[in-house]
Amino acid sequence: MKNIIIANWKMNNSFDEAESWLESFNEKISNEENLPDIVVCPPAILIDYMDELLLNSELEALENKGNNIDELEEKEIEKLAAKIRKVQIGGQDCHAQINGAFTGDISAKTLKDAGCNYVILGHSERRQYHFESDETVNAKVKTALENNLMPILCIGESLEIREENKYLDFIKKQIDGSIPQNIEIENLIIAYEPIWSIGTGKIPSIAQIDEMANFIKDEVEKNKNIKVKNSKILYGGSTNSKNAKEIMAVKNISGMLVGGASLKADEFSQMAKLSF
Repeated sequence: MKNIIIANWKMNNSFDEAESWLESFNEKISNEENLPDIVVCPPAILIDYMDELLLNSELEALENKGNNIDELEEKEIEKLAAKIRKVQIGGQDCHAQINGAFTGDISAKTLKDAGCNYVILGHSERRQYHFESDETVNAKVKTALENNLMPILCIGESLEIREENKYLDFIKKQIDGSIPQNIEIENLIIAYEPIWSIGTGKIPSIAQIDEMANFIKDEVEKNKNIKVKNSKILYGGSTNSKNAKEIMAVKNISGMLVGGASLKADEFSQMAKLSF
């Protein structure tokens, strides 16, 4: 599995801003061969629009390479476009149920139909502002897997828990509670985001990130009830192009979940180049 860098736009960017961002970002990475997997998670209303923008740029690229698109069937075109796509789309959340009377929520199936291959689950802002428990997150992860979405499972402790030296027990509890047990999971992304670092400019030391990456890896592997075949551990929390290279050098870190810095195409493209 390649390294991966994920942009979490949260509740930011309009249709025009999303289009401008994609144009700028594609221009900056167009000649790059060594790139990680790149995922952008925009607000839900932008997902289908961004997928269409990406497809249009891919069709143009295929035609420039001599492919006669008009003679191909839709499925053939989609396969060719998928092979050259450098930016994947992800959702910022999904409901544990596929459908129902859940005003304002979004279904994993709908995300998949709209062009998503990934979905962020259990982000600290969802846990805090929407009171999501480990049990809730667990159910969402299972639903995402059942609908062929790669879960990006977020875990992380508050400053209070860190200072009380209870963070390892807390993270263990989140891992055990948020990952569905006794089911075969082919691929899972776990993003460690210490709550005290998100958007604050404060970042753990490299030694602290290394400790957490090793701990998370060990906890997932030694729990006999967690059956994850392939996992990646990402770091998130006040990441930017200045600290990306150092973070990516940590042994068990395979990528980054990027918040504020991902809203700037130039900044995010620099981080992508440093994440290979």
